[in-house]
Amino acid sequence: MDETPREKVVKGTVASPRLDAVGSLGFGLSRTRMAREVRAERVAVNGRVEPDPAATVREGDVIALEGRGEAVVQELAGPTRKGRITVAVRRTVGGSPGTEGRP
Repeated sequence: MDETPREKVVKGTVASPRLDAVGSLGFGLSRTRMAREVRAERVAVNGRVEPDPAATVREGDVIALEGRGEAVVQELAGPTRKGRITVAVRRTVGGSPGTEGRP
């Protein structure tokens, strides 16, 4: 089995730099599902469990989701013409192929 970590850069926009919004972009989940994961204390920011979905994230923060890997916030820029914030997140997934979609 392949145990080499894989990286993927995800770019998009969010309404605010909240943990649930940026995390949902980075991990490909809905914001509601990400908020549920945060409240269940399955999400850590910079190595510390963060129970508040509304916590603000900054450039350089490492968001770890249990069973899904890590996402590093590379860039927070903006606002766009519609007032949203542009985000670039580098997601690292370790383990064997196919583990990304598992809850």
